[in-house]
Amino acid sequence: MTISGPTTLFGSPNNSYNNTSNIKSKGNSVLAPVESATGTWTANATGGSGSYSYQWYSRSSPTYGWYNTGVTTQNYTKTIYDDIEFKCIVTSGSETVSDEIAVDFVPSGGGEF
Repeated sequence: MTISGPTTLFGSPNNSYNNTSNIKSKGNSVLAPVESATGTWTANATGGSGSYSYQWYSRSSPTYGWYNTGVTTQNYTKTIYDDIEFKCIVTSGSETVSDEIAVDFVPSGGGEF
């Protein structure tokens, strides 16, 4: 089983703020422009005994545990704001396989906030 989809996503301004090209201030806080990118990943399984069940997980770093996303379809679409990893576990009959994919997020300015 393999997961296919982008391994690098390039950010674009998110319209959460009126003008995302400038850093804004609000009270005592400084709000950086928010950037995001949306991708779709697909779990490609073969073999097994017919139908497949899917469970997608994500985490922001290998030092963190996997978070159950609640997505149980072959395709997973997500908007990301930073580097992330995905894992999908596919079950068919008594067989279970999994795969992981790391996704790098590159802000439009080319660097981290």
